Amino acid sequence: MAKSLWHLSSEASKYVMGRPPHPKAIVNTALGFLREKYDGPLYQAVDVGCGTGISTVNLCGEFQSIVGLDASKAMIQKAAGQNLPGSVKFIHSSGERMPVSDGSTQLVISGRAIHYFNVPKFYKEVDRILSRDGVICYYSVHFPLISSSGGSFGAQVNEIFWKYLTVHLNQYWPTNAYSGAKIDWRRRDLYINHLERPYEEMNVDESISTSRAISLIQLAKELETYSAFVEYRAQKGEESSQQLLKEFLDECKSHGKEEELIALDRFFVLMGRKP
Repeated sequence: MAKSLWHLSSEASKYVMGRPPHPKAIVNTALGFLREKYDGPLYQAVDVGCGTGISTVNLCGEFQSIVGLDASKAMIQKAAGQNLPGSVKFIHSSGERMPVSDGSTQLVISGRAIHYFNVPKFYKEVDRILSRDGVICYYSVHFPLISSSGGSFGAQVNEIFWKYLTVHLNQYWPTNAYSGAKIDWRRRDLYINHLERPYEEMNVDESISTSRAISLIQLAKELETYSAFVEYRAQKGEESSQQLLKEFLDECKSHGKEEELIALDRFFVLMGRKP
């Protein structure tokens, strides 16, 4: 099992504080695709790379049993502390060797995670645990576009935010430990055009988006949870990473009176059906 970028409890804590929720609409879309051909009971769903459980929570109430798996013990500890229903359990495990019975699962989801996996081995495990006509749903999101009601302040923050993603942090974006592929801000291109697909019957949905109010401080907290920033902190240390955040905030504040910001998240969802 490759070491998770978020293996430290301090990084898991920052993740809890900084990451926005995943929209329930993603699970609803996957369930709709599943129900096109599967009409049996919904016994089990498995969330692979569940992190702190922000994707797992959307499965609650839909399946008799829900399993969240993650390669980071620290993330699993945070997920287990959410006080979710007893039908949900979290297990420290990779996606390449899942502690799940053959043919037991109707839906596997993986939110913002598959790009870290040994994808061929993961797909083999997915095929093993899925029931006939079961569905895998893996998805990610474009990094947010920032705006504000006033217009100019939000536009300036957006430009600075993307400069940090693409310039200041460019050399710190990780690579997949198995394929060597760079995992940077161009996630849609990776998912749509480069990741191999698990099944012949596939569906791509790009209709889901959310807008959320966010303060400048909250945006900085989100920025420091991104994999490139986590790697920057691992290499440079906490003091340097906090200085980088301060520089980001100071540059944003230099463009006038701070306004409440709006972050637009646009998701891309890929679904495949086991024959």
